[in-house]
Amino acid sequence: MRKNSILGIFVLLFVLIFTSCQEEDRPYKTFDAASVSKGVVRIGIQNQEIKMVAEDDEGNHPNYSTKIYVKMFGPPATADVTVNFTIDPNSEAKLGHQFTLSSDKFVIPAGSTSGSIDITLINDSLLLDHETPFTYTLTDAGDYGIDPLSNSTTVILYKNCALDLTKFNGQFLLEESDPDWEPGPVKVETDPDVNNGIIISGYIWYGDTDTLKVTINPNTGVITGEDYFIYNGNAWGSYGRIRFESISGAVINNCTPVFMFVATPTLPDTGYWWGGEFTFTLTRMDEQAAMPMRKDRTPRLPVKR
Repeated sequence: MRKNSILGIFVLLFVLIFTSCQEEDRPYKTFDAASVSKGVVRIGIQNQEIKMVAEDDEGNHPNYSTKIYVKMFGPPATADVTVNFTIDPNSEAKLGHQFTLSSDKFVIPAGSTSGSIDITLINDSLLLDHETPFTYTLTDAGDYGIDPLSNSTTVILYKNCALDLTKFNGQFLLEESDPDWEPGPVKVETDPDVNNGIIISGYIWYGDTDTLKVTINPNTGVITGEDYFIYNGNAWGSYGRIRFESISGAVINNCTPVFMFVATPTLPDTGYWWGGEFTFTLTRMDEQAAMPMRKDRTPRLPVKR
């Protein structure tokens, strides 16, 4: 009798486990067998960003073309697969205005697992330094299934100038993350002694003779800097140098340069610091505009590190 009870318990457990597996929510459980056996079509990439330059070296404003695509999860297609899609009419980027497409459908060729169409960004219709998105959704692929978890994506169109470090020569407005400190003008120029180096001089921390150096990667716009010392006799107390530690940042706008970096100013000889990181934002100024006046700063006492 005991053996029969144990056997009954095993049978009951088997039924419960089997039922649980049957009820498991699987992404493709709604697909019919024919669709699954032939393959499942997905968008090619989630939330794609397409960047283009506003103007070339000659000052022209060319359009820019690249590809968007779909891919197939499963064996290669045995015949051409046509994939239809729709574009969300509420998207900011409008077909025929901000961009054009080479076709209104994708085709996955026989023997392949992906297909693409050309997208061309219309330069004159895109706003500078502005993300202009559109969303499209796959709707039908014939006998093939559409992946419900990857059937829609947003494509972000973005136009900016090519990064040219010579544009960083001139007057910039320096703003700091401390709200008690007034923004003021500084001079920015390329460093002749350092590859991709930038020299910033003016009222950075304590006086008009402050000088700070950083480097800007011309390919990525990333800003870096070694621990850098500002030598200034007006530093707090009797110390004449302030160290800027862990300098890092990025260029925000390439056409009319705006860039920012983060650094931690310290008095290295004493172990004192100013309580954390500061963000420095530099914006290109109109050379003919009146230079803003910076109010005198009230030096703050540093804190012990």
